[in-house]
This record gives sequence, C-alpha cells and structure tokens, in this order.
Amino acid sequence: MQVTAFERDWLRNENAIIPLPVLLGTGSYTILSSIPVPAFPEGGFYGAFVSKIGEELAHFPTPPAADSDFW
Repeated sequence: MQVTAFERDWLRNENAIIPLPVLLGTGSYTILSSIPVPAFPEGGFYGAFVSKIGEELAHFPTPPAADSDFW
C-alpha cells in the first residue's frame, strides 16, 4: 500500500455540502444586521454600511477622505 500526502480523490460529491454553512452564515448575518436600531438612521448596520459604500462609490476614483464617516 502506497502512502500519499493526501487522498487523490479529494473532491467528491459528498463535499458539495461545504458551501452551505458559508451561505447560511452570510444570509443570517445580513438578515440580523438589517434589523432597525436607533443608532443607525438608515435602518440598521447593513443599511448604513450599504448607503455609505454607495456615497463613496459616487466619486469612485477619489478615495474616502480621512475625516469621512466611512472610516
């Protein structure tokens, strides 16, 4: 029997479920961070983050200023 560093057939169909936790984690983070809280006037952390990114992308080649709310 030959011993190898890793199994030759490491990409099998049974490993197809691995992206599921990543998708569930990303989805649950997005849903939970979208809940409105008084600290963020845009409706939640996710809404505030997306609106700030949109504002910064409006003047794309120029980076955000050092005193920008984005930081």
